[in-house]
Amino acid sequence: MSRGFNDAFSTSMLMLQDYRFAGVPSLRVNVPALFTGSNEDIDPIEILQGPAAALYGPNSGAGVLHIITKSPFQSAGTTLTVDGGERSLLRGGLRHAGVVNEQWPYKISGEAFTAHDFEYVDPNEPTTYSATDTRIPASRRGKANVHDFDVSKYTGEARLDFRPMAETELISTAGYSLAPAAGKARIGGSITPAWFRQDLSDLPLRSSMFDAIQAQRPLWNRGQVQNHLGAFGFSGEEVFREISTLSGGERARMALALMTLSRANLLVLDEPTNHLDVENIEVLEDALDEYEGTVLLVSHDRAFLREVATRVWSFDGTRLTDFDGPFIEWEADRARRAVGAAR
Repeated sequence: MSRGFNDAFSTSMLMLQDYRFAGVPSLRVNVPALFTGSNEDIDPIEILQGPAAALYGPNSGAGVLHIITKSPFQSAGTTLTVDGGERSLLRGGLRHAGVVNEQWPYKISGEAFTAHDFEYVDPNEPTTYSATDTRIPASRRGKANVHDFDVSKYTGEARLDFRPMAETELISTAGYSLAPAAGKARIGGSITPAWFRQDLSDLPLRSSMFDAIQAQRPLWNRGQVQNHLGAFGFSGEEVFREISTLSGGERARMALALMTLSRANLLVLDEPTNHLDVENIEVLEDALDEYEGTVLLVSHDRAFLREVATRVWSFDGTRLTDFDGPFIEWEADRARRAVGAAR
């Protein structure tokens, strides 16, 4: 069911499971990655947008995806599932739910998943790491550059409910998930990367903005720290606020303020405009235009991509396509191909 006032997703959503946080805000929700991945577990999935989403509290203004699970009372039984597909995909799941008595139901479930990802090897990568280059970690020097494209995920969950009366049910769950990333990413010895994370999880929440900047530049005086923060919209005594008290947009600006001090020559930006207003997006666009390093950018903001993207990697669900040109040209090329396919 969908409740709200908008019929299109906007920026990032807050994801909840049974009124509890189930994951970081993300528009790209992968339901099989959740514990509750089968029809026997999921009851309704509510999508709330617009002002209605604000009822869920902070960080919900962009919308809420709420997965409500079934009680073991209504879903008792045992289910074994086996799936297969392209890319050597193989998935197996086992679920058992039962009732001890009128007040105590339980559920135990587990899942295993393996596949082989699409293979791509950068032609600029060395086949063997240099044995003498000190910029390369000692553990890799002189060794072959091996790529692993296998993907695997293992999860398990145990749930115990308590129903003291007909209209009240308490839920207790414990789970485990092991989902390593597909393959391996290795950074070259001459590359210094910096990441902007969509969930902003790497911010030092217990530090003030002033202390966080000074930790990166210990020789800066108070004026230099305040001038740097001022470039990102923070002024006066505001710079002494604890980062945990900042709003989503303020945290995004703080993350960018820290990232610009990293002296990185590779920036990896995951949805950097999600919490920024138009003015701050324009500031970010100008900063990226002046940046001399490489930027790897993931975004759903097409206006932003038209301003900054000079090369496009598009993924249609089965294939990754490299377009060596700006985003606006990629859009035109895609439109031409769609018209040709329709004829």
